[in-house]
Amino acid sequence: MMKEIKQTKQRGAALIVGLVLLVILTVLGVWAVKNSSMQELVASNVHQSNWVFNAADAGVGAFTEMANAGNDVGDPTHILFRARVNGNVNFCVDENGNEAGCNDTFIDGKAAQVQVNVEKKGCVQQLCFGYSLGSDKGGVKCLVYEVDSTGDGMGVTEQVEWWAYQISAQC
Repeated sequence: MMKEIKQTKQRGAALIVGLVLLVILTVLGVWAVKNSSMQELVASNVHQSNWVFNAADAGVGAFTEMANAGNDVGDPTHILFRARVNGNVNFCVDENGNEAGCNDTFIDGKAAQVQVNVEKKGCVQQLCFGYSLGSDKGGVKCLVYEVDSTGDGMGVTEQVEWWAYQISAQC
């Protein structure tokens, strides 16, 4: 004896629901990929900006090292001597923090340029914080320098401004 199998009409509801769910999942997947790609670009730009800012900040550090080394009174190659005499000194910094030419500088293996501008602002007694200098007639003053360091690399430019103060009788 054979049993009869009942056949019912299929309407395709499961197929339609499945296709709708696949379309929704596809749209969500495409949106997630686009969103993650945008976040990757933003993170890359922030990284580049931070890298160039750190390079500019290293220019200020290089100036500080140069200013604290050697004899700024008798050595005409000293950075403070040159700034005091000329009023303004421009130089570039290499990867090791030394004064270098401004072309083809590399930092961390990437093409970049760190240019430092040191400008003598003059003697101002009130700006030497923490020192008691007495009256203006005492001969000791506070020599003020503005140090601007600009980092340039990978299409990004960042600048760091710093002020240096020097107790000096040579104003």
